[in-house]
Amino acid sequence: MGNAGALVLLLSAGALCAIGIFPETAGDIHLYVSYAFFILLVISLWIIGAALVQLGERRLGALVVVAGVVAAAVWALPWSAVAIPEIIASLAASACSIALSVRLLRTSKMS
Repeated sequence: MGNAGALVLLLSAGALCAIGIFPETAGDIHLYVSYAFFILLVISLWIIGAALVQLGERRLGALVVVAGVVAAAVWALPWSAVAIPEIIASLAASACSIALSVRLLRTSKMS
């Protein structure tokens, strides 16, 4: 399951690159790759979080799943600008990235 989550995260990263390749001035394609990025990001967080829970990393897995919920739920609220939910979802994903990086660093020092 962790490999599936990593693959979806990789696809999300590709969509993020496409956001840069197709700026808002490119038309509707920017909107489509933006949707793809945020949807794939949320799905990857849920899958990776579930994989961590299966591996016994319950707290870290729960943090990642909750970050995915936040990144998804923020879009259900009314905002005056799309940048607000974008930054909240991105901050949730960044928090996961930092937590997972710290976990990897600690694990590598123990070996």
